[in-house]
Amino acid sequence: MITKLTRLLKESALYSVNAVALPLIGIILVPIYTRIFSPDEYGIIELITTVTALLTILLIAGLENGIGRYYIDIGSPDDKRKIATTGIAYLALTALIVITVLMVFSNNLSSILFQSGDYSQVLLVALACIPFMVMVSSFANLLRFRLQPLRAVVLALGTLLLQTALIIIFVVTLNKGIIGIYIATLITQLVFTLVGFILTYDSYAPGFSVTRLKQILYFGMPYLLLSFCYFIMTNSDRYFLNYFQGLGEVGIYGIGYKMASVIGIAVMGFQFAWGPFIYSTYKDADAKRTFARVFDYVSVSACILVLALSLFSVELLHIFATAQYFEAYKVVPFICAGLVIYTLGGYFSVGVGIAKKTIHVAWTGMVAALVNLLLNWLLIPRFGMQGAAVSAVISFLILAVLLMIISQRLYKVPYRFSTNVIMYFVTAAIIAVAYLFIMNDITWINVGIKVLLLLLFLAVPFILKLLGIAEVKYLYALMTRAVRK
Repeated sequence: MITKLTRLLKESALYSVNAVALPLIGIILVPIYTRIFSPDEYGIIELITTVTALLTILLIAGLENGIGRYYIDIGSPDDKRKIATTGIAYLALTALIVITVLMVFSNNLSSILFQSGDYSQVLLVALACIPFMVMVSSFANLLRFRLQPLRAVVLALGTLLLQTALIIIFVVTLNKGIIGIYIATLITQLVFTLVGFILTYDSYAPGFSVTRLKQILYFGMPYLLLSFCYFIMTNSDRYFLNYFQGLGEVGIYGIGYKMASVIGIAVMGFQFAWGPFIYSTYKDADAKRTFARVFDYVSVSACILVLALSLFSVELLHIFATAQYFEAYKVVPFICAGLVIYTLGGYFSVGVGIAKKTIHVAWTGMVAALVNLLLNWLLIPRFGMQGAAVSAVISFLILAVLLMIISQRLYKVPYRFSTNVIMYFVTAAIIAVAYLFIMNDITWINVGIKVLLLLLFLAVPFILKLLGIAEVKYLYALMTRAVRK
């Protein structure tokens, strides 16, 4: 088991660089955006980002899951090339056709989103980015399936550095405003589409397999529905907020989401490594015990991150944002909790993927998305962005519980649910007390109390026996071995 967990830890660390590149750009640029753009203007950026995210999800269509499932399972190098060629070619062609059509109607899209055609040029450039974003994402996933994390790191780091630099040049130096963000993105994605192809060129072979495409789509389409439902649960609130509260509220909420998304970034590397790890080890005798242990470790790490971000959200906002965005701290704990629930429920429901019963992913996602839309409609008019954050937590919880119940029936893993739930409640209680009594003012006393609360929480996993001295030594040994290798 030590060898397997060492591999998972090492690959998670490497894939973290690949996974966090694009989200990290948004966080790095928060201090710039909040000083250049008003909340209304940042709300426009959020809505355009939401549109591009939705289109990217729909175009990828869950194919990365289908490609990965069959690519890893199949031993023949020629068949692997056929799968990669078929999947990448299909993605490229559909992205090009769909986005070309949408670009023709950019003025109409601007009118629908902003009740004005003033942003049609911005939308045009943003739409042009999408086919290249799809390709870069596909190349990164292929490197992941080939277990080549170092090449994936090259792709991710290059994207991160170039796009950040170009955005600063276009927005700050050249004063191009909102459109400058998307010009910089377009140039970056075009460059790294070429780089990604070079890094994966030996994965392809002439030919296109309709049979393989059907298999990939059959496995991956339910994940498209889940991705679409995930989009609804994480992005539809912007449209409700814009309708009921205005663009300013969307902008403030977007900054709160950026702060909380550090949680998502922290676990992204694990998510990238986890899928290949599951499918390459689930037949081993000790696989279930390994999965259960990893669940405990991820739960503990996630609770520490949620607690730290929630307790120090006010201080972080004072550092990275301006006064008009400070109210965003109120939504940070809820969004952090929602992202953690999604990670634990979605990625540890391993039985669905192992049994190839991905239809369950589709209907559970639809149920959760419908609940989210209903709660957004009920809560946002009255509670604003806090209502949006609460609706996200509830819908993620419903999705996680449903997926876990189904997964356990298909492939039972001995997770310690009750013990972990106790830890979650302790985390929530500490955050609630802090928000009621010490979050309003930044003083050395309050900061000291927060640090003390965080340190005291570190004892909780040991009290609950989720971790022990032996496990601390074990984790230390894993990290030491991973670094040395």
